[in-house]
Amino acid sequence: MGDQQSRDLICVVDDDPSALDLACRFLQRGGYESQPFPDGESFLDALAGERVEPSMLLLDYHMQGLNGFDVLKTVRASHSKDELPVVMVTADANPSIIVAALESGANDYITKPYNAKVLCARITTQLQLAQALRQSRQSADEERKRNIEKSEFLALLTHELKTPLHQIGGFADLIANNAQTTLEHCRAHAQMILDCNKRMTSLVDDLLLLSSFDLGRAVVREEEGPLSALINDAVDMCHLRCVERRVNIDVSCAPDIMFSGDQKKMRNALAKLVDNAVKFSPKGGACKVEAEMRPEHHVRVRVTDTGAGMDTENLSIALQPYKQGSGGLSRSHEGLGIGLPLAQFILALHGASLDIKSEVGTGAVVDVIIPPERVAA
Repeated sequence: MGDQQSRDLICVVDDDPSALDLACRFLQRGGYESQPFPDGESFLDALAGERVEPSMLLLDYHMQGLNGFDVLKTVRASHSKDELPVVMVTADANPSIIVAALESGANDYITKPYNAKVLCARITTQLQLAQALRQSRQSADEERKRNIEKSEFLALLTHELKTPLHQIGGFADLIANNAQTTLEHCRAHAQMILDCNKRMTSLVDDLLLLSSFDLGRAVVREEEGPLSALINDAVDMCHLRCVERRVNIDVSCAPDIMFSGDQKKMRNALAKLVDNAVKFSPKGGACKVEAEMRPEHHVRVRVTDTGAGMDTENLSIALQPYKQGSGGLSRSHEGLGIGLPLAQFILALHGASLDIKSEVGTGAVVDVIIPPERVAA
């Protein structure tokens, strides 16, 4: 019957020794493992003590002591129909018994005397249905989780857009309605508006780029240029944050290394990595950006920071888009948290890889490995 059935254990509960033996032999011929129990008490004791983990229960209705209904009710108190399917066995086809069994939580029923093909067909069908139900429930749970994550992400996005919009409105109001505003002040306010606009434009660009990856529409505009220029530009893009946090960046890159690929996207990816390093470094800290040609003829760009670091679980979350919003609006750092996922997508588009090593309290070391076909020296 296949490898899947060989992993399924069917517990058979029947106080008729001959019927018990026959059912187990039929199941074994059908490719299933079976475990017999001569009464309901012994099965429930084994189930409660976790000495048995059945995939299905074949349960006789007419038994001395605990009858099949009593056992079924106890099983259903702790196991759902997809967790432990139950096929009731009855020696007669009395409709009232069959209906009562199904209403009490049985998945199916079968009558004695057993027919080997019918028995195995019923078992197989119920196992498949139970598996399908479990998968459906798991998919529904995952969908609910994704919806929650997206809702939190949208709430965070709203916050990130409203902040600069409020600032723009405030500075524009000062320019338009304050008679005491001097030309110098107007220029300062206008510069603030421009800065807010740049922040919003960068945010929208990141979302559009992320969307292009989600839809499989991202493309590489092939160009060649010095890698040192990309790195220096990426560092310059983080200048304001460096000034705010008083973080110094030490840059080291051989000037003769040439990079072939999408210059704008790769600059963006490197800027995300540098910005992340600066953002999470302590005020007054230091970061390093080093690029070198390796003996294997690939280029390694290493970004090192002295921040708080993160454990394996949080690192895994940080690399997934839309997951950073789970911190809500109480997070300690601004931004949507899509920098690392975007960088990883861009690098993958170029056949490059991203490797992050970090531990709590030790900062992080981020290595970008650019393949030989993308670089030359």
